[in-house]
Amino acid sequence: MTAPFLFDIYELLARCKLLQLLILFLSLAVRAAVFGVFWIVLGKRVWIFPNILAEEATLSELFRFWPKKDEEEPPKWTARLFYALLSVVIILLLRHHAPDEAARAR
Repeated sequence: MTAPFLFDIYELLARCKLLQLLILFLSLAVRAAVFGVFWIVLGKRVWIFPNILAEEATLSELFRFWPKKDEEEPPKWTARLFYALLSVVIILLLRHHAPDEAARAR
C-alpha cells in the first residue's frame, strides 16, 4: 500500500544523486582546465584541491588549497606549445560541429 508513495521519494533521491555527480564532474573539469592553463602558460603544475579524490586523507589534507612545491623539472616549451595547439584545435572542432541555434529557432 505504501508503494505509490515511495515513487516520489525515489525520484527525489535520484535527482539528488544526479546533482551530486554533476557537481563532482564539473569540479573535476574546472580543476583540469585550471591545471591545463597554468601548465601551458607558466609551465607550473598547480592542482587546486590536490587530494579531492584521496580515500585516506584527513579533512585538513582534503581541503588544502595549494599543493606542496613542485620539485620536478619544468616541462619543455615544445610540449607546452603542442598541447596549446591541440587544445585550440579541439575547441575549434567543437565550435564547428556545434548545433546551429539560429537555424533551430527558425
